[in-house]
Amino acid sequence: MNETVKNILRNREVAMQTAQGLVFWPQQQGCAQIFCTGPLFWNLVANEILLESWEQGVHLQAFADDFVFVIREPTGTKLKFTAHEVLAVFKRWTDKHKISVSIEKSCNNIINEPIHTYTDGSKMDNRTGCAFCVRENNIYTIQWMAQLKLHNSVFQAELIALKEAYPWASQSNQTIKIWTDSESSLHSISYLKTNSPLAQDIQNTLINSPNIKLGWIKGRVGHAGNEATDLLAKKASLEGIPTQYPASRSYLKK
Repeated sequence: MNETVKNILRNREVAMQTAQGLVFWPQQQGCAQIFCTGPLFWNLVANEILLESWEQGVHLQAFADDFVFVIREPTGTKLKFTAHEVLAVFKRWTDKHKISVSIEKSCNNIINEPIHTYTDGSKMDNRTGCAFCVRENNIYTIQWMAQLKLHNSVFQAELIALKEAYPWASQSNQTIKIWTDSESSLHSISYLKTNSPLAQDIQNTLINSPNIKLGWIKGRVGHAGNEATDLLAKKASLEGIPTQYPASRSYLKK
Protein backbone atom coordinates (compact mmCIF):
# COMPACT_ATOMS: atom_id res chain seq x y z
CA MET A 1 0.00 0.00 0.00
CA ASN A 2 2.83 2.35 0.91
CA GLU A 3 4.58 1.74 -2.42
CA THR A 4 1.31 2.26 -4.29
CA VAL A 5 0.80 5.68 -2.70
CA LYS A 6 4.42 6.67 -3.41
CA ASN A 7 4.07 5.59 -7.03
CA ILE A 8 0.91 7.69 -7.42
CA LEU A 9 2.64 10.79 -6.06
CA ARG A 10 5.85 10.59 -8.13
CA ASN A 11 6.38 11.14 -11.86
CA ARG A 12 2.91 12.59 -12.31
CA GLU A 13 1.97 13.81 -15.77
CA VAL A 14 -1.13 15.20 -17.44
CA ALA A 15 -1.84 14.15 -21.03
CA MET A 16 -3.94 16.11 -23.52
CA GLN A 17 -4.76 15.35 -27.13
CA THR A 18 -4.00 18.29 -29.44
CA ALA A 19 -3.88 18.86 -33.21
CA GLN A 20 -0.15 18.19 -33.04
CA GLY A 21 -0.68 14.95 -31.17
CA LEU A 22 -0.56 13.87 -27.53
CA VAL A 23 1.07 16.41 -25.22
CA PHE A 24 2.41 15.65 -21.72
CA TRP A 25 3.45 17.97 -18.93
CA PRO A 26 4.40 17.35 -15.29
CA GLN A 27 1.72 17.85 -12.62
CA GLN A 28 2.82 18.88 -9.13
CA GLN A 29 -0.46 19.82 -7.41
CA GLY A 30 -4.03 18.56 -7.20
CA CYS A 31 -5.79 15.40 -8.32
CA ALA A 32 -7.91 14.83 -11.37
CA GLN A 33 -11.58 14.70 -10.36
CA ILE A 34 -12.11 11.32 -12.00
CA PHE A 35 -9.06 9.93 -10.20
CA CYS A 36 -10.33 7.41 -7.62
CA THR A 37 -7.69 8.32 -5.04
CA GLY A 38 -8.51 12.05 -5.19
CA PRO A 39 -11.22 11.94 -2.47
CA LEU A 40 -8.97 9.75 -0.31
CA PHE A 41 -6.09 12.22 -0.34
CA TRP A 42 -8.46 15.16 0.14
CA ASN A 43 -10.05 13.54 3.20
CA LEU A 44 -6.62 13.05 4.75
CA VAL A 45 -6.08 16.80 4.51
CA ALA A 46 -9.64 17.92 5.33
CA ASN A 47 -9.94 15.73 8.43
CA GLU A 48 -7.43 17.94 10.20
CA ILE A 49 -9.72 20.98 10.14
CA LEU A 50 -12.90 18.92 10.56
CA LEU A 51 -11.54 17.44 13.79
CA GLU A 52 -10.65 20.87 15.18
CA SER A 53 -12.15 21.55 18.62
CA TRP A 54 -14.58 24.41 18.04
CA GLU A 55 -16.31 26.49 20.67
CA GLN A 56 -19.89 25.71 21.62
CA GLY A 57 -22.22 27.10 18.98
CA VAL A 58 -19.75 26.57 16.11
CA HIS A 59 -20.10 23.71 13.64
CA LEU A 60 -18.10 23.01 10.48
CA GLN A 61 -19.61 20.88 7.72
CA ALA A 62 -17.82 19.75 4.56
CA PHE A 63 -19.42 18.93 1.22
CA ALA A 64 -16.59 17.50 -0.91
CA ASP A 65 -14.23 20.51 -1.15
CA ASP A 66 -16.86 23.03 0.02
CA PHE A 67 -17.01 24.08 3.67
CA VAL A 68 -19.87 25.60 5.63
CA PHE A 69 -19.55 27.17 9.07
CA VAL A 70 -22.71 27.37 11.16
CA ILE A 71 -22.26 29.84 14.03
CA ARG A 72 -24.89 30.59 16.65
CA GLU A 73 -24.50 33.64 18.90
CA PRO A 74 -26.96 35.77 20.92
CA THR A 75 -25.88 39.14 19.48
CA GLY A 76 -24.51 40.52 16.23
CA THR A 77 -21.36 41.78 17.95
CA LYS A 78 -20.63 38.37 19.44
CA LEU A 79 -21.37 36.71 16.09
CA LYS A 80 -18.88 38.97 14.31
CA PHE A 81 -16.17 38.29 16.91
CA THR A 82 -16.65 34.51 16.79
CA ALA A 83 -16.69 34.49 12.98
CA HIS A 84 -13.34 36.32 12.89
CA GLU A 85 -11.84 33.84 15.37
CA VAL A 86 -13.14 30.82 13.45
CA LEU A 87 -11.99 32.09 10.06
CA ALA A 88 -8.52 32.84 11.47
CA VAL A 89 -8.18 29.17 12.44
CA PHE A 90 -9.46 28.10 9.03
CA LYS A 91 -6.96 30.39 7.27
CA ARG A 92 -4.04 28.93 9.21
CA TRP A 93 -5.10 25.50 7.96
CA THR A 94 -5.42 26.62 4.32
CA ASP A 95 -2.05 28.41 4.47
CA LYS A 96 -0.40 25.33 5.96
CA HIS A 97 -1.58 23.13 3.08
CA LYS A 98 -1.31 25.84 0.39
CA ILE A 99 -5.04 25.69 -0.31
CA SER A 100 -6.68 28.61 -2.10
CA VAL A 101 -10.16 29.80 -1.12
CA SER A 102 -12.40 31.19 -3.86
CA ILE A 103 -13.64 34.58 -2.65
CA GLU A 104 -16.13 34.73 -5.53
CA LYS A 105 -17.81 31.53 -4.36
CA SER A 106 -17.77 32.46 -0.67
CA CYS A 107 -20.75 34.10 1.01
CA ASN A 108 -22.44 34.55 4.37
CA ASN A 109 -26.07 34.28 5.33
CA ILE A 110 -27.35 35.72 8.61
CA ILE A 111 -30.52 34.08 9.92
CA ASN A 112 -32.31 36.01 12.64
CA GLU A 113 -34.44 34.04 15.05
CA PRO A 114 -37.97 35.37 15.48
CA ILE A 115 -38.62 37.70 18.39
CA HIS A 116 -41.10 36.22 20.84
CA THR A 117 -43.73 38.40 22.51
CA TYR A 118 -45.98 37.04 25.26
CA THR A 119 -49.31 38.57 26.28
CA ASP A 120 -51.68 37.91 29.16
CA GLY A 121 -54.65 39.30 31.05
CA SER A 122 -55.59 38.87 34.70
CA LYS A 123 -58.66 39.49 36.85
CA MET A 124 -58.62 38.69 40.55
CA ASP A 125 -59.94 40.29 43.75
CA ASN A 126 -61.92 42.82 41.68
CA ARG A 127 -58.72 43.99 40.00
CA THR A 128 -58.02 43.70 36.28
CA GLY A 129 -54.71 44.05 34.48
CA CYS A 130 -52.96 43.06 31.29
CA ALA A 131 -49.39 42.95 30.08
CA PHE A 132 -47.00 41.90 27.37
CA CYS A 133 -43.27 41.32 27.35
CA VAL A 134 -40.73 40.85 24.58
CA ARG A 135 -38.12 38.13 24.88
CA GLU A 136 -35.01 38.17 22.69
CA ASN A 137 -32.23 35.61 23.14
CA ASN A 138 -33.62 34.64 26.56
CA ILE A 139 -33.59 38.28 27.72
CA TYR A 140 -36.75 40.31 28.41
CA THR A 141 -36.13 43.54 26.53
CA ILE A 142 -39.56 45.22 26.75
CA GLN A 143 -42.30 45.06 29.38
CA TRP A 144 -45.67 46.81 29.25
CA MET A 145 -48.44 46.80 31.89
CA ALA A 146 -51.92 48.33 32.01
CA GLN A 147 -54.27 48.64 34.97
CA LEU A 148 -57.87 48.27 33.83
CA LYS A 149 -61.15 49.06 35.55
CA LEU A 150 -63.42 46.78 37.55
CA HIS A 151 -65.93 46.67 34.70
CA ASN A 152 -63.37 45.24 32.25
CA SER A 153 -63.47 41.46 31.75
CA VAL A 154 -60.49 39.12 31.59
CA PHE A 155 -61.43 38.51 27.93
CA GLN A 156 -61.03 42.24 27.27
CA ALA A 157 -57.75 42.24 29.20
CA GLU A 158 -56.36 39.45 27.00
CA LEU A 159 -57.34 41.29 23.81
CA ILE A 160 -56.04 44.66 25.03
CA ALA A 161 -52.64 43.09 25.74
CA LEU A 162 -52.59 41.66 22.20
CA LYS A 163 -53.73 44.96 20.70
CA GLU A 164 -51.02 46.93 22.51
CA ALA A 165 -48.31 44.48 21.47
CA TYR A 166 -49.09 44.91 17.78
CA PRO A 167 -48.04 48.58 17.30
CA TRP A 168 -44.61 47.75 18.69
CA ALA A 169 -44.30 44.58 16.58
CA SER A 170 -45.44 46.28 13.36
CA GLN A 171 -42.47 48.69 13.55
CA SER A 172 -39.97 45.85 13.21
CA ASN A 173 -38.82 44.23 9.98
CA GLN A 174 -38.04 41.00 11.81
CA THR A 175 -40.45 38.14 12.25
CA ILE A 176 -42.39 38.66 15.48
CA LYS A 177 -44.27 35.80 17.11
CA ILE A 178 -46.95 36.94 19.54
CA TRP A 179 -48.16 34.28 21.95
CA THR A 180 -51.30 34.10 24.06
CA ASP A 181 -52.78 31.37 26.24
CA SER A 182 -56.30 32.70 25.62
CA GLU A 183 -58.08 30.42 23.15
CA SER A 184 -61.22 32.59 23.30
CA SER A 185 -59.20 35.59 22.11
CA LEU A 186 -57.78 33.65 19.18
CA HIS A 187 -61.24 32.37 18.22
CA SER A 188 -62.60 35.91 18.26
CA ILE A 189 -59.72 37.22 16.12
CA SER A 190 -60.01 34.37 13.61
CA TYR A 191 -63.79 34.88 13.23
CA LEU A 192 -64.36 37.30 10.34
CA LYS A 193 -67.74 38.43 11.69
CA THR A 194 -66.54 39.04 15.24
CA ASN A 195 -68.44 41.71 17.19
CA SER A 196 -65.44 42.62 19.34
CA PRO A 197 -63.93 46.01 18.38
CA LEU A 198 -60.64 44.90 19.91
CA ALA A 199 -60.55 41.74 17.81
CA GLN A 200 -61.43 43.77 14.70
CA ASP A 201 -58.50 46.13 15.33
CA ILE A 202 -56.15 43.16 15.67
CA GLN A 203 -57.49 41.65 12.44
CA ASN A 204 -56.66 44.86 10.56
CA THR A 205 -53.15 44.93 12.02
CA LEU A 206 -52.52 41.31 11.00
CA ILE A 207 -53.56 42.04 7.42
CA ASN A 208 -51.13 44.97 7.16
CA SER A 209 -48.23 43.35 9.04
CA PRO A 210 -47.08 40.10 7.38
CA ASN A 211 -44.07 39.90 9.71
CA ILE A 212 -46.35 39.31 12.72
CA LYS A 213 -47.41 35.76 13.55
CA LEU A 214 -50.03 35.02 16.20
CA GLY A 215 -50.04 31.75 18.11
CA TRP A 216 -51.47 29.90 21.09
CA ILE A 217 -49.35 28.65 23.96
CA LYS A 218 -50.60 26.38 26.71
CA GLY A 219 -50.72 28.16 30.04
CA ARG A 220 -49.49 26.98 33.43
CA VAL A 221 -47.15 24.31 32.10
CA GLY A 222 -43.91 26.02 33.08
CA HIS A 223 -43.15 27.91 29.86
CA ALA A 224 -40.82 30.72 30.95
CA GLY A 225 -42.21 33.46 28.70
CA ASN A 226 -45.82 32.70 29.50
CA GLU A 227 -45.21 32.37 33.24
CA ALA A 228 -43.33 35.68 33.36
CA THR A 229 -46.14 37.50 31.56
CA ASP A 230 -48.76 35.91 33.82
CA LEU A 231 -47.00 37.40 36.86
CA LEU A 232 -46.64 40.71 35.03
CA ALA A 233 -50.39 40.84 34.29
CA LYS A 234 -51.21 40.25 37.96
CA LYS A 235 -48.77 42.99 38.91
CA ALA A 236 -50.36 45.26 36.30
CA SER A 237 -53.70 45.14 38.12
CA LEU A 238 -51.97 47.08 40.92
CA GLU A 239 -49.13 48.99 39.28
CA GLY A 240 -49.92 49.19 35.57
CA ILE A 241 -50.64 52.31 33.53
CA PRO A 242 -54.27 53.34 34.29
CA THR A 243 -56.17 52.55 31.10
CA GLN A 244 -59.76 53.41 30.22
CA TYR A 245 -61.76 51.01 28.09
CA PRO A 246 -65.56 50.64 27.77
CA ALA A 247 -67.24 48.02 29.91
CA SER A 248 -67.89 44.59 28.46
CA ARG A 249 -71.41 43.62 27.39
CA SER A 250 -71.56 40.95 30.05
CA TYR A 251 -70.89 43.58 32.73
CA LEU A 252 -73.54 45.96 31.38
CA LYS A 253 -76.15 43.19 31.44
CA LYS A 254 -75.71 42.66 35.17
